[in-house]
Amino acid sequence: MPQDDKTDSNDILLKLHIAEYQNLSFRNTNFITLQCALFPILLAFMLFVANFWNSFDPIILIWGSLLFAQFLGILWYWFRYEQYINICYIVQELRPLIESIINEPCRFWEYEKYLAKVRGKGPMWYECVIPIVILNIIIIIGMIRYPLTRLGFYGVLLNLGFFGLLFWITLIVYQMRKNFFNRIE
Repeated sequence: MPQDDKTDSNDILLKLHIAEYQNLSFRNTNFITLQCALFPILLAFMLFVANFWNSFDPIILIWGSLLFAQFLGILWYWFRYEQYINICYIVQELRPLIESIINEPCRFWEYEKYLAKVRGKGPMWYECVIPIVILNIIIIIGMIRYPLTRLGFYGVLLNLGFFGLLFWITLIVYQMRKNFFNRIE
């Protein structure tokens, strides 16, 4: 009888862990959906700005649009960060709990280990393209609009500040992926 009780409690615990896995997978799906939604938002914003091009000072629209684009870039990387947190938890915490319940060697949830082999340890193009593009845009606009007006100067400073934040979160996300892949190999 005690063995049946242990089996029943293990079954319940296993179902709870699987439900937790499904919930985390659903959260990641939502983060991916939010990431994909950022690009149409940027496009809609640019179309909106184009309608007001002759109504406002173009330098305000240019630097303001770039700030908005950087804000969306920061959101994109934050959503990626949240996905990595979920994946790390699934592989490093949840998987060992399930293995302890199953009580025998088995292979499951191996996709991340496969990705570590396929992708390697260096930065992926999608991890660095946004900061590279943004920095080039700041430089190009600064060169085209040189000499800068006072408003242009503040626009450059504000955008460089946002760029620093964008670059910082990009490094955090890259480092998180790199450390995770190093641990699962």
